[in-house]
Amino acid sequence: MFDTWTDDQFYAWLAGFFDGEGCIHIPNQPGIDVSISNTSQALIEAIRVRVGLGIIEEITFSKENWRTKYSWRVRRYSEAESLLLRIRPFLTIKAAKADEALAYMRPKLDKVIKRHQLYIEVGELIDSGVPRSEVAERFGMTRKMVDWVYRYRPTLLDRARKGAAPGAMLESVQNHKKCKATVRTESNPKRRRWNLLGEERVSQIRARLSRGEPTVTVAEAFGISIQTVRDIAQRRTWKHVV
Repeated sequence: MFDTWTDDQFYAWLAGFFDGEGCIHIPNQPGIDVSISNTSQALIEAIRVRVGLGIIEEITFSKENWRTKYSWRVRRYSEAESLLLRIRPFLTIKAAKADEALAYMRPKLDKVIKRHQLYIEVGELIDSGVPRSEVAERFGMTRKMVDWVYRYRPTLLDRARKGAAPGAMLESVQNHKKCKATVRTESNPKRRRWNLLGEERVSQIRARLSRGEPTVTVAEAFGISIQTVRDIAQRRTWKHVV
């Protein structure tokens, strides 16, 4: 659809479309949500393909006369910043909100970069033969934390590179104008989120946590949010499951 357009042409058009159909949401908890929604699936998919970022949600409503809506969402700090920087010169209506979001994300991305560098330095020192106790002292960390960083360094580095926003799990059910809406995604096209977990999977989550696996690793393995894992670990949910 946009194959013959230059980048300037496309992002100028996208900015105009975003001014009308887009949304920038900065939640109370850490995270970001930059989205565009429309009833044209082909258009939303074409935007995602051209930009190369984000995911697409299909939202169906309980009211028969409400058309299915498709929402393109970008929820990683690094990706959201990249997108907003591309369209910011052309924005008008949502220019101020974009500036607010960029200012909100920059300190968090700086922290991600620092963590990324820390993981690399810890790994390099241990690989070079420096005792872990010395590494811990050098960085003001506990020995247990050094062991944890080194053990899960590949996963931590991957998340740091992506600049993943905490709690970026997709919501599966939302209320839209007092009408229940079911959200389906590419990774979960049929089942709703509350069916993703069961007693067996909750038991597996608690078993992995008891072995010392990081919350973030368990959350990624089961395709759920970090907060959901924490609730399970602290028995705020699924209290009856051992």
